[in-house]
Amino acid sequence: VGATCEPWFFKSQPDERRDEWTDKCDFLEDRLKIVPKPAAVFAFCDIDAANVLDACANVGLAVPDEVAILGTDNNELICESVRVPLSSVNHDLETVGYEGAVLLHGLMHGARPPRRVKLIPPKAITVRQSTEVLAINHEPTRRALQFLQENYRQRIGAEEVAAACGMSRRTL
Repeated sequence: VGATCEPWFFKSQPDERRDEWTDKCDFLEDRLKIVPKPAAVFAFCDIDAANVLDACANVGLAVPDEVAILGTDNNELICESVRVPLSSVNHDLETVGYEGAVLLHGLMHGARPPRRVKLIPPKAITVRQSTEVLAINHEPTRRALQFLQENYRQRIGAEEVAAACGMSRRTL
């Protein structure tokens, strides 16, 4: 409730003193500073998602707590090699290829092109750390659950959880 959605389009402004990469980084950082938090960014591809992740780090935004990031292509070399592993949409490339071949075969044998584009839905989303957000409005509860999630393999008790959250055991 109350969420908004806006597309971000980067338009390169040729300038002899600056390169396009610097302009793109500045563009992302400026947008990320002003967007209401918490926010979510859906990137066109995983490399763009990695650029958003870098921009978040440059302006001091926590991923996924302040900005959740979802990429596209599920390129494991990118998604798994960044400081916060990126969640990503998995395309159904096998079906895309098959349907493309069927269409091409038909066209080569005199069939008319289809009037509508055939959409192939993605297979799934591979969820990684960049979108693993505890959606809890009560900050102490969120911190306690996050501590438990990060330390579940350790021997911890209520005292450790309370200390990590900055509260007494009784309040916890």
